Amino acid sequence: MNYILMEYADKNNFTAGSKARDDAAEIIKKSGAEFIPLFQAKSGHSRILLSIVKNCVSLVSRLKEGDHVFIQYPYNPQIVNRVLIGFLAAGVRRKRAELCILLHDINSFRFTDNAERSRKLKEEAALLGKAQHVIAHNTRMIKLFRKFGCKASLHNLEMFDYLYEGPEAEVSYSEVPRVIIAGNLLFSKCGYIYELPEEGVEFALYGVNFEEERLKNQNVVYEGAFPPDDLIPHLKGTYGLVWDGPSPETCAGNFGTYLKYNDPHKFSLYVAAGIPVIVWEKSALATVVKERGIGLVIGSLSEISEKAASVTEQDYQQMRDNVRQMRQKITAGGQLAGVVTQICGEDGV
Repeated sequence: MNYILMEYADKNNFTAGSKARDDAAEIIKKSGAEFIPLFQAKSGHSRILLSIVKNCVSLVSRLKEGDHVFIQYPYNPQIVNRVLIGFLAAGVRRKRAELCILLHDINSFRFTDNAERSRKLKEEAALLGKAQHVIAHNTRMIKLFRKFGCKASLHNLEMFDYLYEGPEAEVSYSEVPRVIIAGNLLFSKCGYIYELPEEGVEFALYGVNFEEERLKNQNVVYEGAFPPDDLIPHLKGTYGLVWDGPSPETCAGNFGTYLKYNDPHKFSLYVAAGIPVIVWEKSALATVVKERGIGLVIGSLSEISEKAASVTEQDYQQMRDNVRQMRQKITAGGQLAGVVTQICGEDGV
């Protein structure tokens, strides 16, 4: 028997944070797993920890040899992760079952400066290593955790799924491309948005925390914020941009550098919408974009105009066709479903 443990989520959230977790839980449930409610997401810390212990005790008492328990990582505060993984790992091992962790983010990378990052990564790798299986975003993330001593079997997700049954976005070729930026528009997270290049390109912003008073460009339009399940029909553009950090010249800072190892959920949003993408040349996703021919790879946002101008309408149509092939799989949950099948039937990589 398989089980998926997850907190209750706020379905009306206007960010994609809960969309990725909700979709993952749904995909794992469709594989035959039983859903176990873990805790209420907006509860206080003490109530969360009490609920975790109570529900984990109940689950462990039911486990049999060969069962698989799936959880998602990370939770905040960090103590939730330590209690959940530590408690489950011991109980699962005792019952000769297997604990499987789906990684959404690496906390020690996103929120830690270079001086502390190695130590924090080693601690996080040790915590994750208590599980039998860890599902990482890509081969770079797998290599990173192997380097820091993670003992679990590591599996490659390749990219997140984005469950969706609606129409594609309104996508069109243009010599002056309209570039979509979707997500959290907070200045402290992605300051580059407020210094976008002004020549030969238009930008359309979608998301929460837009700080209009900081914007000076005339070629930028704010289109509003929508729940993840309703967003795609509102998107209109030529490309979807995956970028992060304070600078339009390169992906810098903790969030920008993090793109070297993670697969942002917004990438899957664009693919689900049928939109070709633009990514940073040093990002983990750059290889995917090149090999599958689904967009542009750039070193700086100032390159968008020139690179887009070199794309013919025929080239662009091929990009769209390639994106559509990927779209079929991720909108049906095929990426994670394949890894779950691998874990439950075979050893990891």
